[in-house]
Amino acid sequence: IDQFVFLRADFAFVKDNTPFSVSTAETTPKTGNVTALKIGATNGYAFFGVGGPYFNPDGTLRADSNQAMGLAISNLTLGIALMKPVAGGQLSSYKSFFALKASGNVALVGIDGFQASITDALVEINDATPVTTGQVLPALNLQATPITVPTGIGTPNVTLNTNGRLLSASGYVTLQISEFVFLAGRVGFTKGTRVTGMRLADASNTLAGDLDLITITASDVNIFAGIGGPYWNDTNLNKMIDPLDTPLAAGAKGLILSNVNVAIALLKPTTAGSRKSYFAMKVSGNAALVGLEGVGFSATGLEVEINSASDPTAAAGTLPPVLNFAGQNLTVGSTVFNRGTRFLGVHASITLTVSEVELRATMDFEQTTRQNGTKVIKIALTGVRFSIGDAISIPRDPTQPGASGLIFITNLGMAAEFSVPVTFGTAGGDFYFDGDLKLAINNTNQKVNEVFLVDNDGEDNDGDSVVDEAGESLTLSLQEGPYLRLAAVGVTLEMLGHDVSGDFQFEQVTRNGVKITRIAAQKVTVNFTHNGEGLTLTNGSGAFVFYPVGSTGGTGVAGQLQGKFTITASGADFQAQ
Repeated sequence: IDQFVFLRADFAFVKDNTPFSVSTAETTPKTGNVTALKIGATNGYAFFGVGGPYFNPDGTLRADSNQAMGLAISNLTLGIALMKPVAGGQLSSYKSFFALKASGNVALVGIDGFQASITDALVEINDATPVTTGQVLPALNLQATPITVPTGIGTPNVTLNTNGRLLSASGYVTLQISEFVFLAGRVGFTKGTRVTGMRLADASNTLAGDLDLITITASDVNIFAGIGGPYWNDTNLNKMIDPLDTPLAAGAKGLILSNVNVAIALLKPTTAGSRKSYFAMKVSGNAALVGLEGVGFSATGLEVEINSASDPTAAAGTLPPVLNFAGQNLTVGSTVFNRGTRFLGVHASITLTVSEVELRATMDFEQTTRQNGTKVIKIALTGVRFSIGDAISIPRDPTQPGASGLIFITNLGMAAEFSVPVTFGTAGGDFYFDGDLKLAINNTNQKVNEVFLVDNDGEDNDGDSVVDEAGESLTLSLQEGPYLRLAAVGVTLEMLGHDVSGDFQFEQVTRNGVKITRIAAQKVTVNFTHNGEGLTLTNGSGAFVFYPVGSTGGTGVAGQLQGKFTITASGADFQAQ
């Protein structure tokens, strides 16, 4: 139609008045005969826009196709079956059946600085219309009795062979906005599956009833956002971005996401009037900054998981129970949902570099809701490594476990403990320090004993010589607060031939509204000698308590220090225990 519309295809219309048998997709199928109208097409090409017709009659691009702007459809294949039951069977409650399968490619063309396309697109529908409006009936099982739809003369048929009610669409999506944004990956959408037997994650393990399921998937997604893009480039010309492609890194500056996979499950009760809904999601992939001189950031092994539920009719202040996927797993694509509680979690191995400074760590973030309705947050930082060129490295020995931190947050406050192995200087030199520095804080009035799962960080966190065994964990165990505690464990300090070693602890606690400072030490050894003369202390230990001005018990200090003291001078020894 002038320059605006172009359509070409091989097609066929078949009115099949010969009844054939079909059956419904349910535990006890209903069977009966139907007649069908079949519509098929293949080798389809279409253009809708301006500056067309874009395609030649044989489907190739016209020489002036670069002047066209609009929607282009290519390699379209279509099969449709419209079926009506024949009187006398078990299908009297049905008005009609509908099945469709379509495949091809779709693209927006001719818009400067903007590209959008879907290749290898596939749409499938299997539906049924009841005689009684509002009634929900199962669709046909076309796996048991596939329907072939002619597409023309001497062209391949389309086979309709889905099982049960279904609406699905999938394809490889590419989106580019000038040099700033690029996205490519395979996406899919499915609606129509019904889930039965699922239970709620509540105290009674309540049946959730029949649930309608919608799934959304994305796989092998690669994204760039910045300037100088698109960064990702199909160098092997297979019409998709894959690991064999070489990125166009030169000049690109921004954020990249690679190998992103997404699985989303949306479930809703089939009960009329119900407003409840359930949501589960898993995301994996990698992220990095590229092209920024002197600055680097990457997050590898990135994982996000959510298990949630909503109910607008729930009483204020209450959370509706989520689905218990641990009792009955749900598979979406290649992803398995198996979480049995309300959950929000993030895992990633992070590396940040600024000039010669580098920080590496594995982070696990988890937000859950306990059976009593309390929402808690747990954050674990493990394998933390910090370096400044060759001057400072924590830990000094790369084979040793890195620093770690455990953080626990509730409505009552926060409890946390951080452990940092520190080494400076060289043993036997003018200055040397080695030890584990620990910081603990608990601003709640409750004891804390929480287990943190850390079995995916590449570290031997529990010291059993096995890395990332299933269930490997760390425990945050703190006395009731509020208090702040700083400890130095296994300390060795050497300075100009003198040395001090031991375990030391400094803490500030609140008792009856009064802040008290406490200092303790054990396993203390002191050596201040030169040429065999001086002071030594062995087996030292002590504790001091400092009371502030205005406290109930008065201002002052109480303490005790013990050990074996030896003073050597002019060949004489003086010892005191």
